[in-house]
Amino acid sequence: MRRVGAIAGHVEGAPGPAAAAANAVLYDVVLRGGSVYCSELPDGTIADVGLWGDTIGAVELPGVIPPGAGREEVDASGRLVVPGLIDIHAHIYENVMAGAVNPDEACLSRCTTTAVDCGSAGTGTLDGFVKYIAAASTTRCLAFVNMNKHGIAAHPCYGHIDQVASVAEGSRAIRNHPETVVGVKVLLTAAYANDGKTELEVYKRALELTAKEDLPLICHHSSSIIPVDHRRPRLEQ
Repeated sequence: MRRVGAIAGHVEGAPGPAAAAANAVLYDVVLRGGSVYCSELPDGTIADVGLWGDTIGAVELPGVIPPGAGREEVDASGRLVVPGLIDIHAHIYENVMAGAVNPDEACLSRCTTTAVDCGSAGTGTLDGFVKYIAAASTTRCLAFVNMNKHGIAAHPCYGHIDQVASVAEGSRAIRNHPETVVGVKVLLTAAYANDGKTELEVYKRALELTAKEDLPLICHHSSSIIPVDHRRPRLEQ
């Protein structure tokens, strides 16, 4: 859902209240009297929202958007009106990772329109995630790509260093799908890394890759040889 303009009776280029008084339609849909959650108003403010297609045209206190301004008028009183929510840690590589869910079934009914998969796909399986999950779903599907070439589906994730993507392999995967990849995932757990023997190398590669591609790194840290209060200079010494 896109938003245009600031909170006002109408956005720039749209018909104004005078036109509405002449029975002009300003919006496709007007949601009236709901408890609105957005960045411009205190949470739960009772307000009206005007929509054109997938664009938010106005968010106004009751009485500003004239009656009849929407082709469809919806009484939202007693309901929450929110933008599409974002699940920032999901596993949606269905039928590939054990326990992964279908994004549309799990997200849309819960007002979640964007799901960020957290490492289910690796550098070698990202193409499949994009083709069979992201492209096939109504939910917007993004991903943190795993440093393991096969993603979380492969266990132990980093038991042998050949399972781990090189920085060049990671860069290639990320640049092939810039519309989908939002970061890199690494599991910092000694048991997943040959009792910690490969863990530091995996982490160094992840740091180098995210620095090179200017992306965030998300770490699942549990029983790791790498301290929680790590700093990059310590790893480079």
